[in-house]
This record gives sequence, C-alpha cells and structure tokens, in this order.
Amino acid sequence: MLGFTKKMVVADDERVLLFKHRQFQRVLQPGCHRFFDGFNRLSFDVLKVHRAGVVHEQLDLLLKKPAFPAR
Repeated sequence: MLGFTKKMVVADDERVLLFKHRQFQRVLQPGCHRFFDGFNRLSFDVLKVHRAGVVHEQLDLLLKKPAFPAR
C-alpha cells in the first residue's frame, strides 16, 4: 500500500495546487500532506508566494473555481 501514497511537503512560502485527472481540486497550505493515489491520477503545481501575488498560467480559470481561495 505504501507505493500508492504520495507525500507533498509545502513550505511556508509556497502553495500547491492539487489536480486530479488534470482538474483543479484544491490549494494545499504549508505542511505535510499525504494522499492515496493508487491509479496515479494526482498531480501538483508548486507556487511561490510573494508579496506581489501569485503567478500561474491558468490563474484566470482557477479563480472561477469555488475551491480556489481568492484573497
């Protein structure tokens, strides 16, 4: 079963976008996160958080998702 888990460690100056089947699921906050992914369906985008804001190529699309916290 250990081969089916993924571990994501998010630093204080990062946020991670979690995708399943290339569809946005949620934003991971700093800390250690573990996921069961038996079929290798999960993917992650690591974003550096700066005072100037967050830059992502699909930010306009992500802001329309209810799961994306826009602050």
